[in-house]
Amino acid sequence: MARKVTSALAATAMVTMVGSMSAPALATTIYDTMPAWDGSSFAAPFGNPDTATYGQTFVAPSTDTILQDFTFQLHGAATIQLQAQIYAWTGNLLGGNPTQGATGAALFTSAPITVGNTGQGFLPVTITTGGTPLTAGADYIALYTISGPDPTDFTNSTVNQGDGFGILPGQHVAGDGGGGFNFFNNGNDFSIINNGNWPAALPDQGDLAWTAHFTSGVAVVPEPRTLALLGTGLLGLAMTRRRKLGRTSSPLA
Repeated sequence: MARKVTSALAATAMVTMVGSMSAPALATTIYDTMPAWDGSSFAAPFGNPDTATYGQTFVAPSTDTILQDFTFQLHGAATIQLQAQIYAWTGNLLGGNPTQGATGAALFTSAPITVGNTGQGFLPVTITTGGTPLTAGADYIALYTISGPDPTDFTNSTVNQGDGFGILPGQHVAGDGGGGFNFFNNGNDFSIINNGNWPAALPDQGDLAWTAHFTSGVAVVPEPRTLALLGTGLLGLAMTRRRKLGRTSSPLA
C-alpha cells in the first residue's frame, strides 16, 4: 500500500451548496495555494479501505482570527460521505515526526456531505463555517473525514487508487498558512481523530490545494445543511487541456 502523488486530467466543475452562501465579503486574510497548483497532481488514495482523514494544518492569522470558509479540491470516481471539521493541532505541522495530531474538542463540524463522481477532473468542495473563532498564532487543522460519526460512513465510501485531494507535491508556497498536508489512517474510528497522535511516518508531503478565508468579525453566513455534489452529467464538467499522467509513490505508515 502506498501514498501516491499522481497527475490527472484537469477539469473544473460547479459545486451546489444547499442552505449556504458564497465566500463572505468581510474576508481580509486569505490562505491560498491554488495559484501554485498544477491542476492535476493529487494525493491518493482517500477512502475505504485506505486513508479515512485528510487535512491541511495552518497557523491562525495574527489579526483576522474568524475562519469563514475553506476549500479542498477532490478527485475520484466513487461516491463518498464525509464530514468537514476544524481542530486545534499539536506537534509538527508538517507531519512525519510523531507525535502530532488533532487535539481537543472539534471547533467546527459540518453536516454530512455527499461527494459524487468527479469524472476525470476535480471538484472544489467549499465548507462555510458560519464564523469559527480561532486564537491568533495558534496551530489548527482543517480536515475532511469519512470515518464517521456513523461507522457506515467509512464502509460505504469504498474507493479506488485514483480518489484523492489536489496537492502541491513536496512544495510549500507563500500564503499557505504555515502548515501542510497531514493524513490519518483511522478507519471507521471517528473517536480517535482528536487523540493528538496521528502516526504518519512520511516526511513533509507539501501543501494540499486549498483556500481559507478569515475575517476580524463574524459574518452572518449559515452553516450548510447539505453540500450536494452531483455527477458529471448534471454538473457539466468543463474539461481543460489534457495532461500526461505521472506517478510517484512513497511508503505508507
